[in-house]
Amino acid sequence: MSAISVVVADQQRALRSAYIRQLLPETGIAVIGQAATGYEVMKALKLKPHVLLLDWGISSIHGVSILPLIRHHSPGTMVILLGERTSRRRLLDALSLGARGYLRKEGLRILLPKAVRVVGQGDAWVPRTIVSTILAEVGRIGRGAHAL
Repeated sequence: MSAISVVVADQQRALRSAYIRQLLPETGIAVIGQAATGYEVMKALKLKPHVLLLDWGISSIHGVSILPLIRHHSPGTMVILLGERTSRRRLLDALSLGARGYLRKEGLRILLPKAVRVVGQGDAWVPRTIVSTILAEVGRIGRGAHAL
């Protein structure tokens, strides 16, 4: 099995470096690029990474989410958003736009390699506290589909 290729995108150089240092010794994970801006993220997608670690702060370009652009230009790339606290609604919106995971920055030291592996294998990585919200939304959508 080939290594899970990763691009790290964060506005802060120190944080990018910390994430890369954390992932470098991990067997089966290869950091292939980094980005500090939305423009650099789009350029890095040419590398076709399996996983894009994307700082929530650069997940928008002029107020429009970059997630649909990522999905369009590199449909095989799975995005893990990195951020501080966020609302359930905002996280649900990000998931509906194509994000496959979310990690709060304070949990990265412990969970980053595991989250990359899980998402790189095609699964999702979300906080347990959001699962009930996701299920409620799926139920709401399902009820709407049956009404048609």
